[in-house]
Amino acid sequence: AAVACLLAHGADATATDEYGETPRAQVSVVDPPLAALLELAERVGGRDAIIRTLIDTPHVLTDAPGWDVVRTMPRLQELQDAANLRIIIALWADARLRVANGEAAREGNLKLRVLGLLHRNAFGELLRLIAMFDVHAKKKQKQEDEGAGAGAGAATVESRDGGGGG
Repeated sequence: AAVACLLAHGADATATDEYGETPRAQVSVVDPPLAALLELAERVGGRDAIIRTLIDTPHVLTDAPGWDVVRTMPRLQELQDAANLRIIIALWADARLRVANGEAAREGNLKLRVLGLLHRNAFGELLRLIAMFDVHAKKKQKQEDEGAGAGAGAATVESRDGGGGG
């Protein structure tokens, strides 16, 4: 999880140490999934490697020790959102193709069938609304977090001022 955090913040997976070894070479024996992430980061860059890993093999990151600690960091949250949008787009494209071919949506999934009926412009508008809602929700959460912090500080000051009596 720490490696994902570093890659999300621009760490260079191709950097070498004084012996000319990359981070991948140092972990390839002890942690093959981490080595695969680093190898992908060497080829496509850290941010893209994280997005691809979240799409193709999310357990590599989500089961990693410390993921619960770093997953809410803004840069990693951004990459998770990007991965989720790519998955939604892929599901829509698959459902759209099935509808166009007269096939049913994937078994047991009425939502995908309805999603597949959407024209690409309507689907684009849906994605825009989802993204806009997400941005507003994050802003509101940030304001609430900042407000709670200010409120707690104000209560501390009031209790000190009020308790001094003079």
